[in-house]
Amino acid sequence: VRVQELIDDQILIVCNLFPPTVRLAYRRFFETEIAARLSQPVAPKRGEATRTNERFSQHDEEFAAHLYQASGLADMPELVQLSKGRLMGLNPNIRIYRYKPGAFFGPHYDDSVRETIAGRKCESAWTLLIYLSDNLVGGETQFHLGKGEVLAPPVQDGMALLHRHGHNCLLHEGLPVKSGVKWVLRSDLM
Repeated sequence: VRVQELIDDQILIVCNLFPPTVRLAYRRFFETEIAARLSQPVAPKRGEATRTNERFSQHDEEFAAHLYQASGLADMPELVQLSKGRLMGLNPNIRIYRYKPGAFFGPHYDDSVRETIAGRKCESAWTLLIYLSDNLVGGETQFHLGKGEVLAPPVQDGMALLHRHGHNCLLHEGLPVKSGVKWVLRSDLM
């Protein structure tokens, strides 16, 4: 596991968060158990970004706690330092996204959420995206840095992308998938 900060206190990636066997197990589970339960994209409400990916969402405190510990996120010094030692866990609102070729998520900002973790009220500050996609072309999360500059880290199987959200969120979007299927396991650091 290697942590790389792409923009100071804003965007970081964790390479190989999951070993290949775990990534494959998640993909198989998503393809066999979750795929039929994915909701289809709907027209955006006023002020919302267009998204053409399918999604599944479930409130699962037990899975969130397990994912936080088993992935090693709870013990990563870089995350503890960035959060100033205030990390409580993951948002139990677990989301799974599937992007087929052509699917995208238009420019948007991620809002903070309030949740109770381990009996304590807390607010999210970081979006967590875990990519579980093999042989994918396209589908990068592209951040708009201002003055026409963008940053679009490549999607790598087993990589986690963390970025600030709420008041500190950069405008970002999920670029269209060109080939392959992009699976994302999403939560928030609380």
